[in-house]
Amino acid sequence: MLMSVVEEVVGGDKSMQLHPELAGKRILVTGVSGKTGVELVTSLADHQARLIINYGEDTAKMQALSELMTPNAMDLRVYNDALATADDIARFTRSAAQIYGGLDGVINFVHLPANDISPAADFDDVETYLCEKLLAPSLISTISANRMALTWSDGIVLNVVTMDEHAGSADIAIAGVTKAALTAMTRKQAQEWADQNVRINAVTPRVVGNDNASTGDTLSSDADIAALTLFLLSKRGANMSGHIFDAQGAARADC
Repeated sequence: MLMSVVEEVVGGDKSMQLHPELAGKRILVTGVSGKTGVELVTSLADHQARLIINYGEDTAKMQALSELMTPNAMDLRVYNDALATADDIARFTRSAAQIYGGLDGVINFVHLPANDISPAADFDDVETYLCEKLLAPSLISTISANRMALTWSDGIVLNVVTMDEHAGSADIAIAGVTKAALTAMTRKQAQEWADQNVRINAVTPRVVGNDNASTGDTLSSDADIAALTLFLLSKRGANMSGHIFDAQGAARADC
């Protein structure tokens, strides 16, 4: 099932499939930037979802994107709140869940830029960096899943971590650690919320060693990630939880 989903998304016709059941769905999307999430939010708007978007950057491009989506989305609320602390994240997530009286889907984007951490970083530096990057998706997932369960809403949470294609050895090492942490978190949360009909999935960077060829399909673009997300939000993806999908990033560790 998992491989057939990836093959459907990354192979064949690249056009977005229509999912009419997404009209009116209450979707929260965080971390949208010029690098990630644009294809998804525009597609959700085209599907006439009710959107709450918190951008990861306040730029003219993001403002223009909001103006472009406004005529298509059933409703659109745009924020640029800093989600730097646990209190900020909790406050924003609870407020977002109240806007439409609940949430049907939550997608959190996190991007790992190249050279974002020094090659000389020690274990404590890496641990701090990892905690900072995964704080928002971890808390938003927990709060959103709890709200979905309380309101008897079948819902889905998808955490998406991507990285730049041209990355150094330190970036690739960080991506590997992030992938392992997000995988563990996703599977634990998916099991915890399974009996509440709340599904948790993730997209992580694919990191392959020099002597290991990749044998599986990967999501190679923002459009691929959007297509996968629409699938998971639709009726066809209603039974999928605890899955980890690979996104194209730094394909090889040159060390």
